[in-house]
Amino acid sequence: MELFDQRALAALPVMGRASISLIQSRLHGTPLQRSGRIKCLPRFICIDGFSMSVQASEIHACLPKGRTGPYSHVECACPSEPSPDLMPYRLHENGVAPEEAIYRHVPFGTLLGILISHGGLRV
Repeated sequence: MELFDQRALAALPVMGRASISLIQSRLHGTPLQRSGRIKCLPRFICIDGFSMSVQASEIHACLPKGRTGPYSHVECACPSEPSPDLMPYRLHENGVAPEEAIYRHVPFGTLLGILISHGGLRV
């Protein structure tokens, strides 16, 4: 599955290109994470401290639906601070703050951009 065309990939900073496989690997999860009834991944934490839940499985709002990926769209939730890039994907629920909201079918490229803007993932 092509997540980016070659021009878009070439335009990414080196960190962004290297991050694609790291992020897909984290979304894939460990065998233990995939073996349970529900696949639940740990929060993604960025270099600058920004964090959020990023999930992808048969029960999450992602594409493709399943436990292995690679994923073109993911479900994000509970960012440590509001992110304007996530707002178009927000599941609107009365009285739920952006930091407590669920963001459905977030394109992988949008996720990658958010993570890069926060310095990349802590490893």
